[in-house]
Amino acid sequence: MLTSCLDSSTNSGQQRQNILETAKEVTQGQGGDQVLTTFVGLLEDADLDSTVANNGPLTVIAPTNDAFSNLPEGLLDSLETPDLVNILRYHVVEEIVNYTQISGEEEIQSMLGENLFFERVQGATQDSLFINNSYFLGGLQATNGLIFVVDEVLFPDTYLNAAGLIAKRPQLNSLESAIEGANLTTTLSDTTAAYTVFAPTNEALENTDLSGDEIQYHVLPEKVFSNGLSSGTYTTLSGEDITVEVSGGTITLNGEATITEANIEGTNGVVHIIDMALSPPSE
Repeated sequence: MLTSCLDSSTNSGQQRQNILETAKEVTQGQGGDQVLTTFVGLLEDADLDSTVANNGPLTVIAPTNDAFSNLPEGLLDSLETPDLVNILRYHVVEEIVNYTQISGEEEIQSMLGENLFFERVQGATQDSLFINNSYFLGGLQATNGLIFVVDEVLFPDTYLNAAGLIAKRPQLNSLESAIEGANLTTTLSDTTAAYTVFAPTNEALENTDLSGDEIQYHVLPEKVFSNGLSSGTYTTLSGEDITVEVSGGTITLNGEATITEANIEGTNGVVHIIDMALSPPSE
């Protein structure tokens, strides 16, 4: 049993039940309110309830009722059934994920086929686990796997804006913090715009604090996939140019930074991960 602030009557002295049955009875604290009823209801709506009840072994990432309540108003109701199925399948891993064996950052494939990002952060008194940008609240065992309860709903890339694509990836934590500090989250979340973000990793930004202008220097005000980039100059959101060189399968920016992971596509743009921060020509 994982350390948890959660409880289930089926796990308190009685024989364990399957994931669906256990989820229906999960409460916050001893005798608290049920916290997964929205998630369970959506599984039933999407005809995935029998999957999590009968298949296994599975690890099911289950957002709380509050996590669903915190979504933008009307978002859930606007989802067509295929979208709901995709999002829920993204919350299921077709293997047991052992929390104690996760060290640092780890990518694990979901039932949808798209990776989930697990990050274990060491604290002064205890470790914390994050799945994408959600916080792990606790886990419970069932006969056919585990339930990981989290405080945010997880979305595949195609449902996220550029800011969301960055926020879900632990290797871009430093860039996310810089974006928040520069009050650019709203800009990169604008679904009426189109962006290409050249995103430096945490290692690339080590000991570097990006200003708002420097962040905008990493953004093109248009959506350009890697196969659409050609050798030449591109004007960034800051108004200054970057130089792109395409040679074989390698794309280099300003003669130094290289795209290491390309074409992470969301609702309003595409993110290319790079191995060095870009410096505007004036610096």
